[in-house]
Amino acid sequence: GVVAGELPPVETVPFHALCVHAAPVTCVAACDSLDVVVSASEDGTVCIHTLSDGRFVRSIAHPKGLAVHSCAVSWRGSVVFFSEEDTRLHLFDVNGNFLSAAAAEDAVTALAVSPSGALVLTGGRNRMVVVRSAASLNVLARFGEVWSGITSLCVHAPGGILYAGTEDGKVVEFPYDERKLISADLPMTSREDWVEV
Repeated sequence: GVVAGELPPVETVPFHALCVHAAPVTCVAACDSLDVVVSASEDGTVCIHTLSDGRFVRSIAHPKGLAVHSCAVSWRGSVVFFSEEDTRLHLFDVNGNFLSAAAAEDAVTALAVSPSGALVLTGGRNRMVVVRSAASLNVLARFGEVWSGITSLCVHAPGGILYAGTEDGKVVEFPYDERKLISADLPMTSREDWVEV
């Protein structure tokens, strides 16, 4: 048994080493419902492996071979990634088919996919969260402006909250209604609509 104050034993040996990139890995994202883990690298590739056994599935190359700095994957099979070098978002499916690309409007420092998989959320140095369609990358809404750059994003759909971490050490809560975001072109929310934590 575990004595009070002691940590329970955990496995500390890696299950798999996914060795496919030729340069440093910049980000990793996983989707358990699809059994995939996606990694992106400075070598300009996004690689897909199975989550359960680490088997290599395929590699998706940045269209211009540029370094990839952020990536996300949804249970709908969308893989979205961003490169600081061309400041564009690129959308592919897990089968490697190109779906769309769009200018990011900012240096993306945070990238997430909504729990439904229908939306792509980005945050960056312009201190705003941009919400896009995961089907087309069209901008649906902009949340912000906060006091400093966005460093991380998390959607808590059951609570109707979008959390954004900032460069100045704050976590900001935005009201989040995915149905409205999907169905309408919403104007930017005002500061009265969100709360600093």
